[in-house]
Amino acid sequence: MRWAWKHSTIVDAAGSELPGGRLVGEARNVTVRQEFQANSLAEYTIWSFRVDRYDAVGNRLDPIAVELRGLGITGSIAEGDRVAVNGKPRRDKPLRVRMVYNLTTHSRVSANIPLWYRISKTIGFLLGLIVLIFIGYFVFLLFSGKGP
Repeated sequence: MRWAWKHSTIVDAAGSELPGGRLVGEARNVTVRQEFQANSLAEYTIWSFRVDRYDAVGNRLDPIAVELRGLGITGSIAEGDRVAVNGKPRRDKPLRVRMVYNLTTHSRVSANIPLWYRISKTIGFLLGLIVLIFIGYFVFLLFSGKGP
């Protein structure tokens, strides 16, 4: 199957647009691990793999390290599957994405981070910020001589 670019969207040989991104290649060294984050009391599932890419002539390009992390992962990626990912790779860190499009199975692979979890983290952050502001205010009053 041949691939062409159309306004940073992947288009197959028939001209139909595929979800995904700018980086297309084969998934290699697919690993899955669990990571507990004490600050959020949550266990993340992390899928790490690299995307091996080739130019139009067949020369190998630099591989891109990719990380998909969430409270759960929907979908699957197997060794050697053709995948498409969005994002700008950096040399010092893996490309962290929330969605990968598996071109082999024509399916989305996505990291699940429920809305209630994101809202609870935001509320926790705001409450912590309010507590710090109150502590700072009372320390200011204590040292300025205007306190109780």
